[in-house]
Amino acid sequence: MQRVFIRGAMYRLWAILLVLFFISACANKATKPEIVIEKSVESTKPVLTKLHQSEYEKGLDLMKAKSYDQAHIIFTKLTTSYPNLAGAYVNLALIYNAKSDGNKAELTISKALEINPNNVDALIQMAVLSQKSGRFKDVERYLLTAEAIESSNQIVQYNLAVLYEIYLQQYDDAINHYENYLALTSNDDKETVKRWIQLLERK
Repeated sequence: MQRVFIRGAMYRLWAILLVLFFISACANKATKPEIVIEKSVESTKPVLTKLHQSEYEKGLDLMKAKSYDQAHIIFTKLTTSYPNLAGAYVNLALIYNAKSDGNKAELTISKALEINPNNVDALIQMAVLSQKSGRFKDVERYLLTAEAIESSNQIVQYNLAVLYEIYLQQYDDAINHYENYLALTSNDDKETVKRWIQLLERK
């Protein structure tokens, strides 16, 4: 009876070890999220009148000047006139974010993505909001979707690099996206980014 018990215990131990090994292997394997591009979605961007285009640009200028309340009025009116104007919802979300209203920002960005799931600016902003909530795999999914749509977007490349370096510790991926950023950017941070790559290559 004792031998049977010991043998049974050994089998259970091996089973536990195999399960732990499997879990560890899954944890260490950096799986990329599935990216779905809505290719069937037609462009829903409406054509603005000259007056409304002027209002849109005025709203952007007000945002740059941090006159958020006035900009909010303009973009809200534009969404009334153009319910499918995803860009107006993106700008409203940026205003809510600047005013530290994350809930409204996320709801508004969700509306923009409902109108156009391929809106790169909306995907970037949803990634930013997800990062603030610690939802890093969602961040990865949004940014990789944006990259699949517009691989030459330097903001997407930079944010993917930071995500992989700091939050997901996937250093090879971080290096790859930092190098993509360097190939695209004309900013004066190139030497700094090159030093970051050198440090990552030593890890």
